[in-house]
Amino acid sequence: LGEIRAYEKLLMEEVTEEVVHSFNFLSRFGPRLSPSTFCTATRRLFMHSDLMLGRFHEVGFGVERNKTAAVPFYTRAADQGDADGMFHLARFFERGGGDLGQDFNEAAKLYQCAADRGHAGAQFNLAYMHHKGDGGLAQSEEKAAELYRLSAKQGHARAQFNLGYCHTKGKGVEKDYGEAARLFQLGADLGHARSLRNLGIFYERGDRSLPRDFSKAR
Repeated sequence: LGEIRAYEKLLMEEVTEEVVHSFNFLSRFGPRLSPSTFCTATRRLFMHSDLMLGRFHEVGFGVERNKTAAVPFYTRAADQGDADGMFHLARFFERGGGDLGQDFNEAAKLYQCAADRGHAGAQFNLAYMHHKGDGGLAQSEEKAAELYRLSAKQGHARAQFNLGYCHTKGKGVEKDYGEAARLFQLGADLGHARSLRNLGIFYERGDRSLPRDFSKAR
């Protein structure tokens, strides 16, 4: 009973990575779960299957690499509300992959849906589209910075760098070199090359909220 309750707690918290590997659990405890819990777990398991099959076809893992074959799997995952499926399908529309044809408007819609579900990659890509005014979106540095911030909070290194850069220029946010340095440090800790470079420049010059430190600048 304790294991069942723990599993139901995972479902309520939407810890997707734990839920999607739940086939063995369903096999053992399926008849003892509440109908709503069983349906939720099964739905997520199948969403994950479509997502993974899409990725396998896109990158050629275990099957011949074929982006066109990945599209129906990503589409099914997206239609079931899976944020990763929406994100990957949006990438294809943005870049014209999988024989879909380039469609920035459709890409923006899918990124928005995934971003609303907290997908860090979608938040980052949607921010960039707002920055450029692509996909029928109004060009807005403020909206771009807001989305970069949401993505950066989830540990997205490129978002951390871009938001840091916004703070150095005052684009969509207040100019704040201290905050920029903090964000560059976060990106650098994740190995992001441009964050490392900009943080090194800050330490080399010693004139932007950080003391001059040539040893750290290297």
